Amino acid sequence: MKRRALTRLALVGVLAAMVLTALAVPAHAAKTRAVTDLTFWTAYTGTLGTTFNTLASQYEQAHSVHINNVVTSPYGSLFTKEQSAVFAGGLPQGGQAYENIAASLVKNGAITRLESYVNNKKNGLTKKEIADFPKGIWKDTKLGGHQYMWPLSKSDIVLFYNPALLKTAGINKPPSTWAQFAADSKKLTKMSGGQPTQWGSTFEVSESTWYAWMKEWGVPVLGKNHKPVFASKKGMAPVNYFVNLAKKHYVVFRDNTNGSYPGEADFDAGKTAFYVGTSAGYSFVKNAAKPGVEVLEAAMPAGPKHRATELFGANMVIFSNNTPAQKTAAWNFLKWMVAPPQTAYWAIKTGYMPVRKSAFKVKDLKDFYTANPSLDAAAKQLNYAVVEPAFPQWTKMQADITTGLLSALSLSRPAAQAMSDAQRQATADLTSH
Repeated sequence: MKRRALTRLALVGVLAAMVLTALAVPAHAAKTRAVTDLTFWTAYTGTLGTTFNTLASQYEQAHSVHINNVVTSPYGSLFTKEQSAVFAGGLPQGGQAYENIAASLVKNGAITRLESYVNNKKNGLTKKEIADFPKGIWKDTKLGGHQYMWPLSKSDIVLFYNPALLKTAGINKPPSTWAQFAADSKKLTKMSGGQPTQWGSTFEVSESTWYAWMKEWGVPVLGKNHKPVFASKKGMAPVNYFVNLAKKHYVVFRDNTNGSYPGEADFDAGKTAFYVGTSAGYSFVKNAAKPGVEVLEAAMPAGPKHRATELFGANMVIFSNNTPAQKTAAWNFLKWMVAPPQTAYWAIKTGYMPVRKSAFKVKDLKDFYTANPSLDAAAKQLNYAVVEPAFPQWTKMQADITTGLLSALSLSRPAAQAMSDAQRQATADLTSH
């Protein structure tokens, strides 16, 4: 789920060029030689990589700086590369990191705190500019009360749907709750020889989606001192709910650990009406859809207790093994990338959300949402977005929870046993660091 740098939406190039300004250098770096080459490690593939490079080229032309985007995908491979480089050396000026990965990097002294850049009177942000970031996105940049991350690519879980296929089943709009989703999936399911030929959705087994489900059902994942408590009777409610749908063939759960995205493939082939994925996947879903498959977005369906979605998108960090001038140059670029015209362009081209409120006033983005009214679903549900825990052990715990979920949701093992085993292993993970 945390995909393609993950992890996906035309803007007139002149608009972005108009806002390019020479950024002042903080006092501590004023006398150092100008940095002419910056390297960032990202997982931006496809449209994401093209869009990042387009913006980088605009910045290069105005600032005589070369931006080198080194792509390693998927995210897991990128993070392994970064963590290895902490000890082996060779970290670049900046890169992407999810919250739990950033926590591990902080523990090793590998990334730079950003307060001195954000609050710099000459080259930082004003109070008004800081307030221009949605509170949830700004809060997500901090670990232990300190700002280590920078928001560039933020998305959340949405429900992709094919209105043409819904219409064949007499369904006029996408479901707003999981109960409606179940009823719609029942209407959509067609069987032949005991096997479904059409069904509601193929889910890619995802710990991230499950984490949002737990919030929607109102049950905790972790207790005191990060102790896993998700396999309780109440905690099993969302898992059992979807296991029941799988048993009825209304939905199918498949393994996506190899990054093949089988749910997206089934949706694009017209086999399913729904696909649960990150809004950043829009360009991938849209571009691969066969003729006749329309791709629209809706909010993540609500659970019995709450509405929730998960905030996605690995933040950017500046690595600490760089000179002050290099760090300043990296900050200058990252700051420019989230100015309203740039974050609006990023949203239009990729499916990520704008990270500045004022970006919604940019004419090109307003026109884009007018022409594509369903594509602001991710931004509209931002107040319901949750962020996963940010401590180093969570990375291993995620993997073990995913293993349990795959066994349970694919019906290969009894759900209670699979999740109980996952909880036991996740508990052991707490002592692995």
